Amino acid sequence: MFSVVLSCFLSKLCCRARKVRVLLVAVTAVVLLGLVWHILLWKTLLKSSIKVLQSPCSDENSSAYLEDLCRDYLNGVVGGSLCEPLCVRKEVEFVKCLGHGVKMHVLKAQWAANTIVLKTAKPPGNERATSHLERPNKFSRITTKQEFLNEANLTLFMNLAGGRVVGRTEETVERVFSECDVLGDGQLSYSEAVVCWSLLETDEFVFLSLLRGLSAVPDLYGACGNMYASQFATSKPLLAYTLTVADNRTWALRAQLAMALIDMVASLENTLYGTLYLCDVQESNFGFVRSGNSQDLVAKTIDLDISWFESGLKSSVEFERNKSCQSDTDCDFISCHVPCNTTTHTCAGRLWSNNLQVICRRLLDQRIPGISSLLHSPPASIETELGAVLDQCSNYSSIPQPHINTTIMNRLLSLLRGSLPYSYHHNVSSWLSRHDLPNIVIHSWHTAPNCSNDASAAYLKRLCRDYLNGVVGGSLCEPLCVRKEVEFVKCLGHGIKMHVLKAQWAGNSIALKTTEPARNYSVVAEHIVWLTDHNRLISKEEFVLKANLTLFMNLAGGRVVGRTEETVERVFSECDVLGDGQLSYSEAVVCWSLLETDEFVLLSLLRGLSAVPDLYGACGNMYASQFATSKPLDSQLSLIDSRSWSLRARLAMALIHMVASLENTPYGTLYLCDVKGPNFGVVREPGSDRLTAKTIDLDLSSFDTSSDLFCVHRERQCHRDSDCTYVDCRISCDRGTCSGPIISNNLQVLCANLLAPGWLQLSLLHSPPASIETELGAVLDQCSHYSSIPQPHINTTIMNRLLSLLQSSLLSPS
Repeated sequence: MFSVVLSCFLSKLCCRARKVRVLLVAVTAVVLLGLVWHILLWKTLLKSSIKVLQSPCSDENSSAYLEDLCRDYLNGVVGGSLCEPLCVRKEVEFVKCLGHGVKMHVLKAQWAANTIVLKTAKPPGNERATSHLERPNKFSRITTKQEFLNEANLTLFMNLAGGRVVGRTEETVERVFSECDVLGDGQLSYSEAVVCWSLLETDEFVFLSLLRGLSAVPDLYGACGNMYASQFATSKPLLAYTLTVADNRTWALRAQLAMALIDMVASLENTLYGTLYLCDVQESNFGFVRSGNSQDLVAKTIDLDISWFESGLKSSVEFERNKSCQSDTDCDFISCHVPCNTTTHTCAGRLWSNNLQVICRRLLDQRIPGISSLLHSPPASIETELGAVLDQCSNYSSIPQPHINTTIMNRLLSLLRGSLPYSYHHNVSSWLSRHDLPNIVIHSWHTAPNCSNDASAAYLKRLCRDYLNGVVGGSLCEPLCVRKEVEFVKCLGHGIKMHVLKAQWAGNSIALKTTEPARNYSVVAEHIVWLTDHNRLISKEEFVLKANLTLFMNLAGGRVVGRTEETVERVFSECDVLGDGQLSYSEAVVCWSLLETDEFVLLSLLRGLSAVPDLYGACGNMYASQFATSKPLDSQLSLIDSRSWSLRARLAMALIHMVASLENTPYGTLYLCDVKGPNFGVVREPGSDRLTAKTIDLDLSSFDTSSDLFCVHRERQCHRDSDCTYVDCRISCDRGTCSGPIISNNLQVLCANLLAPGWLQLSLLHSPPASIETELGAVLDQCSHYSSIPQPHINTTIMNRLLSLLQSSLLSPS
């Protein structure tokens, strides 16, 4: 009996064990199937994001569309500057269809060995541009610019670019009109007018026209019919690794990509039309190109559908004010952050974020869940500090931060730049060569070719209108706006931080500079809320006191700590037009704006020093300074140097005298931390051939080692002094941390970067006369060598020997 019971018990136990095994096998199978399904799903998502809805894209249909377009052009139905090279000269060669999306049909083509994209808002098969024109009778003849503007203002007004350029309709239409006016005579034929109207309704074309010349957006090459051509920039370096676990990109490449993105958002901070906010930050919306023949990368925003200028975004966000919400996500404008008031459960109705914060949160910071970070796994030497800076960069504070914090931006760029080994270009180059990034030619902002003269002239007109209406003031306003003594010549460049114009004043060339061409002075006025009575005058004492309390550590980027009061007094004297120690309300607002412009502050402090351009005054947030050309120095970038030894020796002597004068300013030595040709200009002394060199870019300069420019590197881990560089300036590595004093001086950096021959540069003093060749080489070696002991000040013996050799070579017969 016992054996029967035992046998029954064991059989039941075995049965249960089999059921458990079957259950485990079933659960395992379900889990594996789920994983396979998720992998397939992510792969599908990746393919769809990379191919931009590529499945219905047909090369055959695209070629047929181009043939139809050219037939329309030859029959006089459409026009545009792109039509001749596309349809007559056959210079534009179709390559393939990139995508056929909901809003845009995108083709890839070659033009003069450059890769371009061709886009049309109406994909092949739809009706052509003429069907979009509401009133064709309006353009039945030759249409003047004014007629076109009047019709566009009446009809489009609020709808232009989806309402994102409200208040700027006229200048927007003018920019698009200039793209359509092939002959440049201020008139459009019927076919040109029809096409121009169609392009006005294409949001991206409108934005590219407005932002032409800005490095952050693709260059616009023209249009034919309702199709336009722009620069090709690939998003592959970001997109190919978005959903993968293993990232085989080197740190050098990822740091380069991050720096390019940071430079891109910085350039969007100060466009002619205010800050452009990117409200859809994701990998597929950015592309990269190579800068000329170098391996440096330039980032472009290649999808402008959900981007807004400040005024348009402000209107949209305010429209949502008091909307009910439970969390910030109910109020956020996609990537643009608008908080939810958790007490009232309503949206704040005010933008709280800036582009750099969003880039850090969405693309850079590896510690934020749900993103594939560019800056994961950094070198150990910067890991802790980089993490802290990314924390600052990506966190939304309790107060609005609609504009970039330049201190955080500069710290990020400095850390990334400093983390790259000397040979990083090789690592980046090998990756780029496998992934075929397009080339572009990037010009210095001193000579940027795509800078708009029309937009610059329009800005000056607006500035004078503000002055005549009592909104702004300054000593430059009268000669510029009333006496018309200042004559605009051309736009020199629209760079990341500065818009620069060239003008003539009393027979002299001057530079007009502004950091924020579209600055809203009401924003500045928010900083001086202590001034409630707009009709009273502000005394010098009151202004200086308030500036000391408010600005203190931030004045000139922290470069004049301990000298705030005298700095504010110097800037006040520039604004005090009557010299009576008082400012009107408009003058006070402008003066406060100029106090926040680092270069203006430094030029005010260094007024009279031969090493910096003379300051001539300001009108609004624009100031005038001496024009010094960088062309003789910038030509070192070419492979063949046509400059004579005499010119090169005189340029070198001028640069040496310049750094000598920076050694003993009233505020101590001014250290130049970005020494390259385009950052210096020269002027000819009246009545002689002698040249005077000027430093024309003071962004990366500092009076002493207490400045923030050096402090960001304190306590950084290091193995050698070269790990502790701030661009060209060095502090010492002391027992594994960057904590020692500055060890370099301006003459050393000048010799190393511009004077002494090197494999990365042509240098000013290459191929000297035989009579001084040996000795000059030895002196340049001494001059450019960084020793083991600090050398924060110029060695006058080496400097004088250099000057003596160069001077003797000019006196000797060649």
